[in-house]
Amino acid sequence: MILTETKEWEAYYLPISVNGLRVLDVGAGEGETARFFLQHGASEIVCIEQDKPSWEILKRNAEHHPLTCLNKRFDLKDLEIPHDFMKIDIEGYEELLLQVRLKKPSVIEVHGLQLRDKFQSQGYAIEYPFKSEISPVCYAYLKKPQ
Repeated sequence: MILTETKEWEAYYLPISVNGLRVLDVGAGEGETARFFLQHGASEIVCIEQDKPSWEILKRNAEHHPLTCLNKRFDLKDLEIPHDFMKIDIEGYEELLLQVRLKKPSVIEVHGLQLRDKFQSQGYAIEYPFKSEISPVCYAYLKKPQ
């Protein structure tokens, strides 16, 4: 699974170079994407993961790596955490981001066609995995702050 996802992440999670950047990884799971960003040169990762069992594994995986791990549900106040780039994958709760204007480059995994349309109407660039516009999952990008 990780090999397959890694190819997808290389295609969709790197709209900009993360080399030397501090990444906010929302929906960090067990740390797979944090490792991915470190392998692509990120200097530090702040991981937010709500699921307690996943966070426990994430915390162990963070040992000896520049990771800060928070076990909590994402809140818009988390956008105040210093970061240069944000990746967010929180299974539909990304709709919260439509309430604010992001100030940093971001990639958002969007779940659902109606939610996709809302992100697109707010100026986010949309890309589709497998080049299918009817896919229930797509990626919304903010490369330049609004």
